Amino acid sequence: KLEISEWVKGSPVKLSELKDKKIIVLEFWATWCPPCRTSIPHLTEMQKKYADKDVIIIGVSDEDAETVKKFVQSMGDKMDYTVAVDNNHNTASMYLGKFKISGIPHAFVIDKSGKIVWNGHPMGGLDKAIENLLK
Repeated sequence: KLEISEWVKGSPVKLSELKDKKIIVLEFWATWCPPCRTSIPHLTEMQKKYADKDVIIIGVSDEDAETVKKFVQSMGDKMDYTVAVDNNHNTASMYLGKFKISGIPHAFVIDKSGKIVWNGHPMGGLDKAIENLLK
């Protein structure tokens, strides 16, 4: 599940309601992280490419909501996917912690059955992981 304190961009998402309906890309990032900033336009392109194929991209930051809001507003259409603020690092602990991952950006692909089928850097294989699920 997702433990979100605030949805900054896009509609709130409940993974349980999307089971058997959507593929979820859950990406952990931060405003201060240069590699995260580099991957944002790529994630936006992917969201546009796969929007009609039941794929939702959610960027989760553990920073305070005001910092994230200002950053997202400054990005405008360059950051055009759902963005959320983690609730006390709980979502990051469930995903990054479970896999003992300490670096960001890091993305997880959750298939329609709710299973994590891929995780890694969003610029390193994410496209292929989604394409494989769509076949």
